[in-house]
Amino acid sequence: MLYTIIPDEDIFKNKEEETEYQYDEFALKNCTLQVCKVGSAYRVDRIISTDPAAYLDKELQPGAMLNELRMNQLMNEK
Repeated sequence: MLYTIIPDEDIFKNKEEETEYQYDEFALKNCTLQVCKVGSAYRVDRIISTDPAAYLDKELQPGAMLNELRMNQLMNEK
């Protein structure tokens, strides 16, 4: 018997239903982005930076979608 506030569905969920995500890291605009490939685009999941301005850039905020062309452009920027 488990005494927990976590719902039974979360504890005993089917492993086949879980989706395994592949994350990649890219160095862009003086920060590192952890992204997940979604179709032909990338979804920003995490920003790793010591620069506070990186977190204010709307293009790099978590949840933002970047297509492959834009990712290439950002990687070539200095």
